[in-house]
Amino acid sequence: MVERLTVRQAGTRLGVSPTTVRRMIAVGELQAEREIRPQGARWIVLFGTDADAPLHAPNRARGTSLVTNAVVSDLRERVAFLEQLTAQQANQISELIRRLPELSAGPIGPSEPVFPMGDTPPQTPASTPARRGWLRRLLGL
Repeated sequence: MVERLTVRQAGTRLGVSPTTVRRMIAVGELQAEREIRPQGARWIVLFGTDADAPLHAPNRARGTSLVTNAVVSDLRERVAFLEQLTAQQANQISELIRRLPELSAGPIGPSEPVFPMGDTPPQTPASTPARRGWLRRLLGL
């Protein structure tokens, strides 16, 4: 026996929205017929039995698909990898913090400046005269 359901009822049964049911009808995943009424046309979805309902949308149980499941699985693997990497980095930071007193008491005392390009401090450019604004230049001030 064929069961006739509205788009909303079919969506509830399949666990998807009415818009998704209409898309499934458009691509041929669901059997449906157009019913013309005085209020306007509507789609009637045809189901064989309750047991056949999931067969009409095998990859759309509760609005998910095989592609979505693959993406979720991939994202879970990435999250696990990133959690492991974060734990390793936290251990490295802890070790560096522990070694910080040793490193700061090296051959150069903490009060002496360190210059990366030799023993002289970097040269500061000679002072340039202050720039005058355009209005002052225009008025000669």
